[in-house]
Amino acid sequence: MFFIRAMGCDYRHESDFYIAREHGYDCYLALFLKSRSILPNNGELVSCPKNTFILFNQNSPHKYGADNEEYIEDWIQFECDSSFLSRFDLPFDKPVHTGEQVRLDRYFALIRDVFFRCINDSEITDHLMQAMLTEVALVASGDSRIVPHYKELMQLRRKIHAEPWLDWSVEKMAEELHISAPYMQELYKKTFGLSCINDVIECRISCAKSLLTSSDLLIDEIASRCGYRSVVHFSRQFKKAVGISPTEWRKSRA
Repeated sequence: MFFIRAMGCDYRHESDFYIAREHGYDCYLALFLKSRSILPNNGELVSCPKNTFILFNQNSPHKYGADNEEYIEDWIQFECDSSFLSRFDLPFDKPVHTGEQVRLDRYFALIRDVFFRCINDSEITDHLMQAMLTEVALVASGDSRIVPHYKELMQLRRKIHAEPWLDWSVEKMAEELHISAPYMQELYKKTFGLSCINDVIECRISCAKSLLTSSDLLIDEIASRCGYRSVVHFSRQFKKAVGISPTEWRKSRA
């Protein structure tokens, strides 16, 4: 369904770079701008922030370039049946700011790897292109699954998974993002599908399982290392999550 004609990643140009192709290409052109750029929008050229995507229609004029800084782009020239492409409901010739939430650079890199292996494997390319365009379409439509503070939420979750033993109260998490505690809980559940406290508990139980199988530490020491002040509370949460006590779980793995 998709056929890549040509593409490139991390193409760089000087701060005065500008393209003006009166009739564009006879195929589609997908651009992902990694620097502030000038792009068309409703018939005018406007300044757009980095992490902006634009899909040029077949034979549409191409007018875009640098915005007084080094210009960096990923790009794909591709062919695709127009009726199939219309399913994504993506606006043509209109910039879509994807921000940090949709890592389009990773999609472009994966598609590049397939393309430059000289196989242009249609099945792999189809899946990658469909996934990428679907994510852009969600952003363009203002889909409710696209949440604010996404980058900060991801950084927070990485911290929680790396150090689950810290005192991860909802209030502390909210302070990390400079938002209220109720809003923090709403965003976290919306983004990751579980509450922030349940995520902490899952991380702590996972940490406990690792210590139970890889060390000879006493149960109360493991509880402390996993962020529990009470061994009784730890044992209750462990049994609720796993179905058996920490001691029974350790024996079952011996």
